[in-house]
Amino acid sequence: MADAPRAVVDELTVAFGARRALDRVSMELPRGAVVGLIGPNGAGKTTLLRALLGTVRPTAGTVDVHGTTGFLPQLGPGGWDFPLSAADIALQGAYRRAGWLRRPAAADRDRAAAALAAVGMAQHARRQVGQLSAGQRQRVLLARALVQEADLLLLDEPLSGADAPTEAAFSGILGRLRDEGRTVVVSSHDLAWASARCDLVCLLAGHVVAFGPPAEALDAACLAAAYGGQVVDVGGVLVLAPEGHHAH
Repeated sequence: MADAPRAVVDELTVAFGARRALDRVSMELPRGAVVGLIGPNGAGKTTLLRALLGTVRPTAGTVDVHGTTGFLPQLGPGGWDFPLSAADIALQGAYRRAGWLRRPAAADRDRAAAALAAVGMAQHARRQVGQLSAGQRQRVLLARALVQEADLLLLDEPLSGADAPTEAAFSGILGRLRDEGRTVVVSSHDLAWASARCDLVCLLAGHVVAFGPPAEALDAACLAAAYGGQVVDVGGVLVLAPEGHHAH
């Protein structure tokens, strides 16, 4: 059904030993929406993404995804000295659909080339990834995620340390995916970006503090509850105040 949610999370609890990373998280992710996943460090954002991906087993509750999933992990600072080009990395997105042992078809290579062009990296397709800047590597990973052609795309901190061209390419890609009816979940620490770019926001602090349109989920009371501190209105911009700050 076209109106059915892309994914339903119901009373999801994930514990690692004595530590409970997620506690009774429930939400519905609609089709054709960009959903921001916002919260402090240790809030369980990556755990929730991996539960949606199916690589983390729930301690309790359920995760039901209708369609295929794709994942873009956080970009690490090292490990880029392997002898692969940007085109090779983008083409890896086809392996999940076709299998790692099958030789990529011409159509797979065409999809990889189109994805690199979409993120502004066509001219760097043959360059070894270790020679690229951090922002360029992030765009190559985004191209790999696009090649997966997933119904539900999960992006873990995709704009962390991103340069201006990467941010511009990313914003354009989000609009295209939304128009195609795909659902994108984006983990981020950037409140202003989430408020401007997301259709819905899940404010997470181990549990769901708020879920809804950005204007509702990112109000001062919800942010203070999630981050455990005071939120100060500075010229119409909500700012998380340092611990111990008192407004006068």
